[in-house]
Amino acid sequence: MRPKRASALSLGNPDARLLWAVCGLHLALWLVIPALTQGNPPLDVIEGYVWGRDLQWGYAKHPPLPTFLQEMLYRLTGAPALSAFLLSQVSIGLTFLAVWLLARRITTPAWAAVATLLLLGILYFQHPTPEFNHNVAQMPIWAWGSYLIHRCWREDKTWPWIALSLVMVLGLLTKYSVALLAVAAFLFFMADPLGRARLRTWRPWAAALLTLLLAGPHLHWLVESGFLPFRYALSSAGAGAGAEADLLGRFLNPLDFLINETLDHPGLIIAALLLTFFPARAMQAPQAGAAGGDGPAGSDVAIGREDRVFLLILGLSPLAVVLLLGLLTGFEAKHAWGAPFYSLSGLIALALLRPKWDPRRLKAALAFLLALSLTISIGFGLYHLFGPEIRGRASKSNFPGPEIAQALNADLRAKGAPQPSIVVGHTWVAGNVAFNLPGRPQVLIDGSLAYSPWIDQKRLSNGIVLRVWRAERPPFPLPKLMMWREPAYSGKVSAAYRHAAGLPRRRCRSSGRGL
Repeated sequence: MRPKRASALSLGNPDARLLWAVCGLHLALWLVIPALTQGNPPLDVIEGYVWGRDLQWGYAKHPPLPTFLQEMLYRLTGAPALSAFLLSQVSIGLTFLAVWLLARRITTPAWAAVATLLLLGILYFQHPTPEFNHNVAQMPIWAWGSYLIHRCWREDKTWPWIALSLVMVLGLLTKYSVALLAVAAFLFFMADPLGRARLRTWRPWAAALLTLLLAGPHLHWLVESGFLPFRYALSSAGAGAGAEADLLGRFLNPLDFLINETLDHPGLIIAALLLTFFPARAMQAPQAGAAGGDGPAGSDVAIGREDRVFLLILGLSPLAVVLLLGLLTGFEAKHAWGAPFYSLSGLIALALLRPKWDPRRLKAALAFLLALSLTISIGFGLYHLFGPEIRGRASKSNFPGPEIAQALNADLRAKGAPQPSIVVGHTWVAGNVAFNLPGRPQVLIDGSLAYSPWIDQKRLSNGIVLRVWRAERPPFPLPKLMMWREPAYSGKVSAAYRHAAGLPRRRCRSSGRGL
């Protein structure tokens, strides 16, 4: 008997091959285009290198895992921007994989591919991804956590609970908002009869204990630091946060967050509508399996009631909790904090709309998503190449960080000054300078020892300290310990922006103490 020939890739008959071809193209675009058009690493990447110079169990803003990963890959490759871009796309790729695995448990393989591809319509999976940070690093953790929570619910086995514990540890070491995923899982287990039965066994409680034990070193650091990242989160929540927020602010802050999170889903919404309503008259769906490929490709979406409840509670309750906190306290959540919430959005759209199988609709929706991804990624590259010249204003991606550090190093040599061991200043300027200077000196962030625990008073007193700042802005004050020491050196260096020769040169002032 002749073996069955594999059908050609077709947008009208999606399968795993089409899924990974499209996702592979998407990831390649978002790796190559930023690498070719962004001359300087983004702000959060530079901040990660400032922290990664001295590995700690935690930092002033966040837990340490993304910093560890970024620093490790940089030391392996020696390519700072490319390392961060690669980590971002690996994170997005792992998110796609987890969503696909979960979707295959809930619906047919063909619809699982569609549910995963619908994520291309969410802007969080597009232009924010090159800036590797804790929001991007969270996305695969939430997706894999959701997949494992489903397995823990459906299967009476121990290993999914152990795996979930490990994923939650990684989540705690990435960003504390992973607690919202745990809250969502608990709410679902309490609402579902089988879930309540699972909670009456020893497995979930042993998994919770294992999570706390493995996260112990970081939790110890958190207590020792006086819960510094939580204080940062509260300060970042805006002036309206807290009990004193007026009633109007308590209403407007959650509304603003909800509107912006919705505005990050336009591609998914359009694609879901194309799947459901375009063209007006649907074709009659073929019999299950008639379309060939892997599984009943010709069947309609078949997501059971229990799985629909699972998707709605796990996918929507984190957003609901953030909105409720805003209403109760005036807490002003940053829009980017919602990035990991939406890995289930494609499945939720299918569960709610229940589109009929129609190759014309599938082709229209998936062609739209592919065109959207191509348009946004190419537009991103063109913006960073030509946007500064057109707008007359540069962006951080054009910042001449290595050139300024090179000019500063040459100026220090000309004056016979030794290499600094500490650079004081704002994370962006001081981080760019320190990262590109020989020896990669430590950074005293904003002149604050509290933000830079890798520097103590003794090291500050004995070190060669260089303070840098933008020429058009005042410098950060030095710690009181340094105020009595007169500058041994001062100067100004400048360099032209990359891809923006018509813009003014970026000037940086510096002064050295203890030189």
